[in-house]
Amino acid sequence: MNISEIIKQKREEKGLSVEELSSQTMLSIAIIKDLENGNFDHYQGEEAYMKMYLRKICRALDINEKEVQNEYLNLTQKIELEELQEAEAQNEHAKKKLSADEEKAKAFRFEKPSFTNNKGVVGDKSHLNVIRVIIIVLLVAMIFCIGFFAISKTKSKANVPSFTSDQQTATGEVTKKPSKKKTEKKKKEETVPAVTYTRNSDLNYNFKLKDPNAQTFKLKVEYSKKCWGSLYVNRTKYTQFEGKVYNEGDSVELTLNTADFSTLRLVSGEQSGVKVYVDDVEVPLTDEEKAETGLKYTYLTLEK
Repeated sequence: MNISEIIKQKREEKGLSVEELSSQTMLSIAIIKDLENGNFDHYQGEEAYMKMYLRKICRALDINEKEVQNEYLNLTQKIELEELQEAEAQNEHAKKKLSADEEKAKAFRFEKPSFTNNKGVVGDKSHLNVIRVIIIVLLVAMIFCIGFFAISKTKSKANVPSFTSDQQTATGEVTKKPSKKKTEKKKKEETVPAVTYTRNSDLNYNFKLKDPNAQTFKLKVEYSKKCWGSLYVNRTKYTQFEGKVYNEGDSVELTLNTADFSTLRLVSGEQSGVKVYVDDVEVPLTDEEKAETGLKYTYLTLEK
């Protein structure tokens, strides 16, 4: 009997559902289903986390922890061996294909072109007439372009304002220079960010929305690595953010009400692979915070 069968059998013997076991072990339902279905290849490279998951389940179901750990070690070695064999088979197939392509290249030969000794072309001067026609067409095109350029330049001069010593007004079109104050004010409005952040401590930030009367704001979390993720809003687990293992390239977008929101805590199994945005403005984590690894908590508090 393998690990998956043991876990499922023990859970059913104790009369526990997947949801109840999830509540006891604090593991997501998705992880428990993967373990019972034997989907250990989903957690390749996450052996440390997997051992922790198995330890929690063994203690909850009274399973011999040492036997399960040894069985999991044998399983991971088997998966690695199968992947190595598959890679070797693909490499051998590629070598055979390359050899076949090389043999085809060696077998290929260009056919020697056939030449005819036709002296009649020397006496044919019709190509000279074609050249003369091309030259005439080019000259006509050049003359047309020069005339068009001259007419355009004359029209542009006619629109320039003219001044005389006896005149008090100018003729022509005059454009008014925009006010300097309005330009500066517009620049200031454009430079005000949608969200401003204040760092309190490690992975702890306050943020302020551009519009203090905004009823909602958008929260976005992007994952560049495979890791566990969950969210707590006002110290309560936020069910719309599913607590599970997210893969590389996954992202979660939520809309939160400012009236009901005070603070959030983002749980990340691998901090270095997580980016957080509020209204599309990234939380400005320091280089040290971005480089942190392992299970971490990111706190965001709304300033009202």
